[in-house]
Amino acid sequence: MKEEVIYKKVINECRECPNCRIIPDFYPYCFNDKNDKAICSINKRVIVYGLQNYAKIAIPDWYPLKNE
Repeated sequence: MKEEVIYKKVINECRECPNCRIIPDFYPYCFNDKNDKAICSINKRVIVYGLQNYAKIAIPDWYPLKNE
C-alpha cells in the first residue's frame, strides 16, 4: 500500500521552491557572462533575467502555487 506524502513549506522567495530552475543566461554582447535566469518548471515561464548569484527572487503574481 502506497502512502501519500504531503509536503508543506512556506515559500518566501522563488529559490526556496522546488519548481524554480536557475540556468545560465547567455547573451553574446553582454560584458558580464555570469548572469543567470530563473524559470518556473510548472508553466515554463521565465521569472527573471540577469540574475546575480544570491539575489532574492520575488514570487510573481502569476505563480500557480503562491501562498495565500
